[in-house]
Amino acid sequence: MPEEPPNTDLQTDRQLLTRIACRLIVTFLLIVFFDTLLDGLIEGLHIVFELLHLLIEVFEHLLEELLEHLLHTTHHQSEIIIFNSMVLVFIFGISYAVKCWPALSLRWQQRLQAVWQAYKNRKTQAWQCLPHRQKILVSVAYASGGGLLLFLLTL
Repeated sequence: MPEEPPNTDLQTDRQLLTRIACRLIVTFLLIVFFDTLLDGLIEGLHIVFELLHLLIEVFEHLLEELLEHLLHTTHHQSEIIIFNSMVLVFIFGISYAVKCWPALSLRWQQRLQAVWQAYKNRKTQAWQCLPHRQKILVSVAYASGGGLLLFLLTL
C-alpha cells in the first residue's frame, strides 16, 4: 500500500487563532479606514489617468508634427485628420466589442464560476480536514471576533 504524504496543512491551535485574529484585525481596519482607503485609491487612479492623458497628448502632438511634415498640411488640417481617424477607430472598436461581447461574457462567467467552485471546494476540504476540537475553536473564534467587531463598530 502506498504511503500517504504527510499533511502539512494541519496547524496548531495557536497558528489557527493567530491567522483568524489577523483576518479580523484587517477586516476592522478596512471598515474603519474605508473612506481614507477609497480616497487614496481614487487619487491613485486619477494620477494614472492623468499620466495616460499626458502620454496620449505627446503621441498626438508627434503625430500632428509628422502629418504636417509629410503631407504639408496646416495645424488645423492635421488635427481634423487625427480626430476623424480616432472616430473611425472608436466606431470600429465599439462594433467589434459589441460583436464579441456575448462570447467574452460567457467565457468570463464560466471562468468566474470555475474559480468560485475551486475556492469553495478548497475551503470545504480544509474544513473537513480539521479535527473536531479545531472546528469548535474556529467557530468560537469567528463568532466572538465578529461580535467584538460589531461591538467596536457600534460604539
